Amino acid sequence: MAMNKKTILRIAVFYAVTVIAWAVLVPFAITPLINTEPVKTRLTRVLQDKTGIEVRFNRLKFMLNPLPGLSITDISAQLDQRNQVKINKALVELNPALLSEFKIGVRRITLHAPELIRNKAVATEKKSTALPDLVASMQNGFYRLLNLPLADMDHLDIIVTNARSNYFNTMDCRVQMKARTRAVNIKAQISGLGFETHRIPALESAVKGRITGLDIPHLAVECSHDETTFLTGNVKITSLQADLKAPKDHCIKAKEFDLKFALSKDRVTAHLAPVELVYPKGRVGINLSLFPGQNAGQEASSMEFTGEKIDISQAKQVCLPLLNWLKTPGTLFDILRAGTARKITVGFK
Repeated sequence: MAMNKKTILRIAVFYAVTVIAWAVLVPFAITPLINTEPVKTRLTRVLQDKTGIEVRFNRLKFMLNPLPGLSITDISAQLDQRNQVKINKALVELNPALLSEFKIGVRRITLHAPELIRNKAVATEKKSTALPDLVASMQNGFYRLLNLPLADMDHLDIIVTNARSNYFNTMDCRVQMKARTRAVNIKAQISGLGFETHRIPALESAVKGRITGLDIPHLAVECSHDETTFLTGNVKITSLQADLKAPKDHCIKAKEFDLKFALSKDRVTAHLAPVELVYPKGRVGINLSLFPGQNAGQEASSMEFTGEKIDISQAKQVCLPLLNWLKTPGTLFDILRAGTARKITVGFK
């Protein structure tokens, strides 16, 4: 009986040592095989064929922990003529269950310290900000995300850490996707966001040049997309400064900005919780429901502003140039000329 116990113990120890040795040695054995120019060229070609993006990288390394997969370093991807991404390191982790069936399914992609670089010398084509065109562009983006090559159909995580660009200091982001149910959930935290609006043609067109710059110390956004809801989400900002074209040397300053929104191919709805304005002084909330390309019999577009303790002179100074395409502000400030409005609601369709 004692002999049998020793035999069992030896077998157990042998298998344990074998498994540990396999786990340690396999990455060293596989890495040189995959880190060759033919393999790199083949992988680059597959990525470009599947995504339309030209990708270059330095080194591939096979790994087993925490999941089997690849470590890729010094990645450069040309998104378009003007935009390039450089990534210090990417981890591509595979689904072990699919590997046991000799199938490949990417479970998680982690991008460490990516940097978005814009070539300012290349002219940017102005894109339409009309709702149907915007929705079509976003739909194309979701389609590409949900059809990434070799992605696990049930679950794919894309994690971005310490991203940088010309427009913000740092960004951490997580995208969770389920291609089988066509669902996407995005969460992002951005710090040090600041830029001039003319550098983003689509944004400049949307604000019609009336807002010249934005400065946001911290922004948090969460949004989701699925087959029934095109896009819904929430944006939270600790503070906001929007520089104005007119009046010159003036800006809108706000604290604790909290916006909920929903977007479909024919409707935009948004609710801005009452926000404390530093300038123009007061407290303002907004409810918005827009139906671009409105048809007969369709619900009318509407916008409602609610305000408390509004400094009339400051509000007039800002709103008249900013909203000069609307008749309502002019009419309103013909009635309200000075002083403080303790409570006011303005709505129009």
